[in-house]
Amino acid sequence: MANKISNPADISEKNCKILSSYWKEIYNQENTPSNFFAALPHDLMAEFNEKLELHCRQILTKGFNQWAFGKYRIDHNKNDGVLALSSDVFEYLLTSSENEKFVNLKEVFKYGEKQINKNLNKIIKQVLAGYRYRTVIDTLLRRIEQIADDNSNNIVRNRTEIYGPKADYFTLVNKFPEERDPTRNEIEKVISLVGRFKETPAKKDAKQASRIYTTKQLIEMMEIISDSLPTDVTPNTLERIFIDLIPDFLPKEFLREKVFKIEGDGKFVDALLFDETESNTNLSDLEQSEQIEIKEIVNDVLDLVEKKNLRDQCKIIKNYLIEINKELNLKDLLIYDIFTSIEQIEETFEFLREVTNRIYFTASNEQVGEIAYKNFFDEL
Repeated sequence: MANKISNPADISEKNCKILSSYWKEIYNQENTPSNFFAALPHDLMAEFNEKLELHCRQILTKGFNQWAFGKYRIDHNKNDGVLALSSDVFEYLLTSSENEKFVNLKEVFKYGEKQINKNLNKIIKQVLAGYRYRTVIDTLLRRIEQIADDNSNNIVRNRTEIYGPKADYFTLVNKFPEERDPTRNEIEKVISLVGRFKETPAKKDAKQASRIYTTKQLIEMMEIISDSLPTDVTPNTLERIFIDLIPDFLPKEFLREKVFKIEGDGKFVDALLFDETESNTNLSDLEQSEQIEIKEIVNDVLDLVEKKNLRDQCKIIKNYLIEINKELNLKDLLIYDIFTSIEQIEETFEFLREVTNRIYFTASNEQVGEIAYKNFFDEL
């Protein structure tokens, strides 16, 4: 009976057993991870590398190719980061320590041969986490956690499963907040209340980034945010607030990504229509190398549109937004026969967000991204 493989990236059941048998033979502190891989037959080693790359590709395409994991993101030369990631994972597996020669490789075989593929998947994500870029917002969130864990103030940190395992949120002592995301209006009201706090500029020649706000300021800000919002205050909510408050302290690539993933349809609609109001530069105004780059980017995303069979849906959304002058109501799009449900409309908008991110992140500079974005919609 043939081995049943549900995921093309998974090592077959037969080869998992063989890998496990080699592991049991090699695993002792007189050997190293290099000895293990050297002992594998050529065809088994080739499959291990092939499946490792496939696992990396699957994980990257599920959201790990965003700004925070820039080392592995698709660049304008069409390098998609898979080889870089699989190489880093393999190096991780080869790591030894003085007390444990197989400090990382042994995690592949944890809980037996049937868990090998799941373990590989987990290890890849661990490697990704190690290369994640950090912003000052990450530092602020860590400091807020420390504030909430300090009993000398009114901020507390709780945990709720509604946002997934180990999901934290902040609130005030003795407050029972609504377990939901705040609305855009609620967020904007809070931003107006805490916008008065002065940021601390970075010191000249400082080796570390500015703390932005003092601890006293952060405590007061969190009290205002937690008191003003009827909802719990999640890290995602705080990220939305800080993005609006301190954009000058954040990388442009980070802001460009978050404007589509966090800020919602309002700013996304502005981005869809920017070519009608902002940019006067045309393709012919650019250098030939940039023109070629733009044509390649546009052809790439148009191929993606065709594969998803969403050309007509994207055209309707673009024309609709121009006609209504940016006042978006998803239900209005149901008048078009091509849309049969709100969910389908939302999926198309999400696809357009992905296309937007892909264009801007593969472009070598912002102007190239803007012109490529214009030309994409012109070509639809």
